[in-house]
Amino acid sequence: SGDDAVYSAMAQKYINAADKYLDNWQVPYAWDDFMRTISHVSNNLVARFFAWGYAYQLTGDQKYVDAAYKLFEQVATYPDFNPGHIIDFGTSMNGLAIGFDWLYDGFSTEQRETVKKVVRDKALDVLASGMYGRIISETMGMPCGRHFKQVNNFNGIINGGVVVGAIATLEYDTEEALTYISDSLRSVEYALAMLPPEGGWTESIHYWSLNMESLCDLLASMQRIFGKSYGLADGQGMSTTIDYVINCLG
Repeated sequence: SGDDAVYSAMAQKYINAADKYLDNWQVPYAWDDFMRTISHVSNNLVARFFAWGYAYQLTGDQKYVDAAYKLFEQVATYPDFNPGHIIDFGTSMNGLAIGFDWLYDGFSTEQRETVKKVVRDKALDVLASGMYGRIISETMGMPCGRHFKQVNNFNGIINGGVVVGAIATLEYDTEEALTYISDSLRSVEYALAMLPPEGGWTESIHYWSLNMESLCDLLASMQRIFGKSYGLADGQGMSTTIDYVINCLG
């Protein structure tokens, strides 16, 4: 059918991307400028882990798992995930969680433990600690700001990372993961306070899109695992926020 053709074309697109990254798997820790690593590091982690995870789910080919594991080993050598510009951290966290979850069945028991240390110990536990105090940036040598209560896109991006990361590693310390999820859902309410009454976003369409991309990952993960979003998806302005974009673009 026509729908099958569209799906097949899209699936092949991601498989092609995954194959392209096999020979270009490395993501060195590098700065975009004096404060950001999101383009050189975070976005590249998301692109590779998403493509490999999706391709592995479709094909079962071990080559995607092997490439992902090599990248996880490289990520283990990073000094940090740049909490000084914390959306870099939140974006990386999302990519790491996807890589762990979607490729999990292909990892050996020993590999899973290595990857868990990266995803949970090195990334999630540090990022989530920002809900209870300040994160110390190893690269900048200073405490980072309190972004978990801000009404902006930073909030949605980092809370999206926390929730997806906690769900991906739920089995390793369930009580702590559930605490992270519960506290993160309360924290993201600060960002959602921008949407009422009709779904507008004061930071512009660009930052709306960054926030919504992470928020959709958060909501989809909650719906998939817990069967509900605990009211977040039903908040005032959520159902009409796409109208804000349509009206801005004309």
